[in-house]
Amino acid sequence: MSGFTQQTDIDRLLDLIKKRKAIYNETNDYDETLKVEINFEGADLRGADLRGAILYKAKLNGANLLEADLLKANLQQANLTGADLTGADLTKANLAAAYLTGAILVEANLERADLTGATLTGANLSDANLSGAIGADLTGAILYDHQSGGNALKKYRKTRKTRKSRKTKKTRKSRKKRRERREMQKNK
Repeated sequence: MSGFTQQTDIDRLLDLIKKRKAIYNETNDYDETLKVEINFEGADLRGADLRGAILYKAKLNGANLLEADLLKANLQQANLTGADLTGADLTKANLAAAYLTGAILVEANLERADLTGATLTGANLSDANLSGAIGADLTGAILYDHQSGGNALKKYRKTRKTRKSRKTKKTRKSRKKRRERREMQKNK
């Protein structure tokens, strides 16, 4: 991708995404969208607005996606090996079976993202938000950066505990209300 400016890379990618979206809307078939190949290995896509983009099986290895907006993007089976996704918003993104080996996801927002079957070996998830993320196999991922003190696993566990404690509080409240109703019925 060398020889292109950052804006040129972003504009070309957005054009391809529009073509894929038009094909998908017409056919409702992801295999048809693959006829429009997305190969942006090493591209400079810093800060790109890619919300809801169909990047299914896209080749983005080594791409610079620093602070890119990938909210609800479909990155299923995409190759993001070695990509820099520092500070990127991947909220509700579909990263199922994506290749994220060695990717930099420091301070990335992966809230409620689907990471089912994603390869995260060597991926740096320090200070990443994994709350509500599903299917994450964090084997071999870097979850703690000794230099910055960022700990993604602690945040991931904390959100799971918070959800459990909320459920427990709701359960206690509903039990208390049922007891109160029973007592009122007995007193009548």
